[in-house]
Amino acid sequence: MKLRLLLLIVICLAFCTGANAYYKQYTMTQGLISNTIYHSFRDSKGYMWFCSDKGVSKFDGKTFRHYSTLQGLTDNDVFNLYEDGLGRIWLFTFYGAPCYLKNDTVFTADNDPYLRRLPTISYPMCMLAENDTTVYIGYSTGQVFEIKGAKTRELVPAHLHNEVYAIYRSGNFIKIRSANALLTIEDDKVIDYKKTSLARGFKCGDKIIVTYPGRVELYQEHQLVFSANVNGLRLENVISCYSDDAGYVFIGTGKGLIILNYHTGKEMKLFVNNVVTSVDKDICGNYWVSTIGNGVYCLNKEFAQVRFVKEIDNDRLMRTHLGQIFLVSDSHLYNFHKNVLNEVKKSFHSSYEPLFLNDSLLIIASGTKTYFYNRYTKKQDIKNYYVKALYNFQSDRFLFITANFINNLVLSGGTLIYKDTTASRSRILTGAYAKKDGKVYLLSFNALYQFDPQNNECIKVDTIRGQPSSLFYINDKVIVSMNNQTALIYDPGKHFARTRVSTDHVVVNELYSLKNGDCLVRSNDGYYLWLLDTRNSKQVLRKIDLFKSSDVCMYPYEDSVLCKADNILCAFPQRLLYERYGSPILFVKKLILNHKEYSADKPIITKYGINSNVSIQLGSLYFNNSDNYFQYCVAKNGIVGEWIRSDGSNINIWLSDFGSYTIQLRVVTENGITSPVKTISIQLRPPFYNTLWFISAIVATVFIVIFAVVFLVFKKRRERLRNELHYMQLEHKAINSLLNPHFVFNAINNIQNLVNENEREQANEYLAMLSKLIRQNIENLRFDFISLEKELILVRNYVMLQNLRFNENVKLQINSSVSASNILIPPLLIHTFVENAIVHGYRSNIADFTIQIDLSISTDDYLVINIIDNGVGYNENNKNVQADKTSMGIEFTRKRLERLSDFYNVIHSVRINKRAEPGECGTEVVIILYSKFRAFVTVA
Repeated sequence: MKLRLLLLIVICLAFCTGANAYYKQYTMTQGLISNTIYHSFRDSKGYMWFCSDKGVSKFDGKTFRHYSTLQGLTDNDVFNLYEDGLGRIWLFTFYGAPCYLKNDTVFTADNDPYLRRLPTISYPMCMLAENDTTVYIGYSTGQVFEIKGAKTRELVPAHLHNEVYAIYRSGNFIKIRSANALLTIEDDKVIDYKKTSLARGFKCGDKIIVTYPGRVELYQEHQLVFSANVNGLRLENVISCYSDDAGYVFIGTGKGLIILNYHTGKEMKLFVNNVVTSVDKDICGNYWVSTIGNGVYCLNKEFAQVRFVKEIDNDRLMRTHLGQIFLVSDSHLYNFHKNVLNEVKKSFHSSYEPLFLNDSLLIIASGTKTYFYNRYTKKQDIKNYYVKALYNFQSDRFLFITANFINNLVLSGGTLIYKDTTASRSRILTGAYAKKDGKVYLLSFNALYQFDPQNNECIKVDTIRGQPSSLFYINDKVIVSMNNQTALIYDPGKHFARTRVSTDHVVVNELYSLKNGDCLVRSNDGYYLWLLDTRNSKQVLRKIDLFKSSDVCMYPYEDSVLCKADNILCAFPQRLLYERYGSPILFVKKLILNHKEYSADKPIITKYGINSNVSIQLGSLYFNNSDNYFQYCVAKNGIVGEWIRSDGSNINIWLSDFGSYTIQLRVVTENGITSPVKTISIQLRPPFYNTLWFISAIVATVFIVIFAVVFLVFKKRRERLRNELHYMQLEHKAINSLLNPHFVFNAINNIQNLVNENEREQANEYLAMLSKLIRQNIENLRFDFISLEKELILVRNYVMLQNLRFNENVKLQINSSVSASNILIPPLLIHTFVENAIVHGYRSNIADFTIQIDLSISTDDYLVINIIDNGVGYNENNKNVQADKTSMGIEFTRKRLERLSDFYNVIHSVRINKRAEPGECGTEVVIILYSKFRAFVTVA
């Protein structure tokens, strides 16, 4: 994560004494247009502007862009600027001729007729821009002009005779504050005028700051929220005031910057003896202080958290293996302890390296020698070896590691006594002390060892292939840094299980444990934050860019970080290493699609075809002292692609097909801080013949036409079938409207015989049955379908009448497993075949002539009718069979069933077979018919 410029703000002595402070200074050397800066200003996009005696500088956090009379300004002396609701940057010059900047273009009265209506008065002081583009401008002469549309007029010229410092809106009123008066205007008329004490007022957002001699007041929403006495504050010295939501009030004076905190009541004085002209805040929270002659200073938002320690020059700051911090300055040795520098030794050679310090002993290494200095006796013991690492196990016991030996020493009565010396198996590069278990780890060129000081045992932990550079013991882990930009992490608690991790293109030179368990890394590429995680094979280091200076040194100490940079030694809380000081801001300067410019803030809908080119020109803002780059991601129809890094600020994207595209843009700093994502929506509409609705309409039309054709064909066929069926039913009714005349003649003769034989009751019974049969036949023929029950009643009556003729020799047997009342069949369907069985199958010589009717329902809802007789049998080749009514009835029944099946889209079957089984004679008729005609027709 990228950090802001942290140490731009440390006070050399105490803030209240007015001593100099540490800051980041921008002058002409860093690209500023001039060292005389009248005003600092941040516009709505986040750019910083600096007004000077040589024009205006626009700063994006990395580069300056200048505007002067060479670019068209009316005057180079620009002392103030304002931004209106249309994004125009108005420049106030000493000459007074009006001009403004928009989209990096200068507009004056020469190229904008609107400006010709404004007066040319020297030294404009303040401005109020309304949402309806109405502009109020106050001048040093006390005049206030209103520019509304095409009209320009002067307001209240007679009331104000001093400089106008602030114009602001309060509800429906316009407030105008001068050095000694406050006016209230409503509907362009003065409704209130108050004389005030001599003061200067300044507007900062929704706050008003008023300064009096020796006093400052802060108003918000017309309520006094802060008031403080400031010793020595003189109105003639007050140049500017600024306040933000952090609780600070900045007063720029001719003798420095006064900072008041209205939460804590503290007062600070910075930049003493500088003429401070203004203060403003950038998008990252840093404060920009402009001065006359010294350019601008960037003061970090956390300036109150940074504590000055000492001003140093080419001094050396060092940290031992035991975490002790020393400073060598002006031939003096200092030790940093309890946040204070304590002098340890005078006349200290700057090339020496301190190794250890306690109340009685100072150990120093130099070249091939090590010095043991007794602070009580002032005696010095010199050993002819160079100590690579030193560890203090107890108050009087030490372990020294040299290139070839491991020495145990005891301090007794101010004298060092060598206890044990262990020769190393190979040349030692460095060591690391594990305070948790009292072990010391040693690193050679090709191996890692564990040394136990208690019994002087040294065991080999692992063979290392490659080029190891450093060894550390952090968070109960042994870490070996490699020169190939990786690190080996060993876990002693898991039998030295090893994990190799990437260190992201850097070589770790030093690794320091922070209070929260993370690590501060000093590498060949500066300082990084590293969260050790052995679960991941790749580690992401977060770079810390605190300074532009390459001479930076940082050491953790307790919960702080001691830092040396740019000749300042200071301390700040470790938590500031994690602060995310704002994100960079992304701007889309220009968007061109197929040679036509569009706005990036609105969805783009175009009828351009395939192979469209999108050209995007980007810009960014970031004031945290780091480089950044752009990334883009293209999604089509909801399918998101990967983020792609752009080589520069211009991005060209090729859209090869129609569809809805979403282009996401962001700017990323070199340590991974990303800006909010900017989304551009582009919809490439295809020609109408290639659109989904057109294709759908064509497909739908084709389907409708096909459906209409099929429907008409089917309807016509159905109508034809209906007509045929109707014709056949009429024909069938005509044929069956009368019973067989021979049958009727025989029935009447039989009834007559019964009458002659005086069998009146039986004759009446048969006569009634005949009339019922005739009436039932006529009734059934009125309908296309009758119930199976009615058909069986008709058949029974018919057989009973036939028995009058055949002396009860015809037997009828009906076997049914169906609900006869719920099943519909065509009328006379069974009767026709029963009649055919009697007419063609019965002979007088056949005893027990039987007609058997079996009724059942199949599994697929079809009615199966079996009509079996034991007569002479069916022979379709018999020429003697006359084409009588029964034969014609069978043929019509076949045709009628065929038409019914076609019309209702069901199947049927009629089979007439001679019984061929041994010992059997007669005829079998099998009729298969759909059993659910009731769902299609209605029957009275």
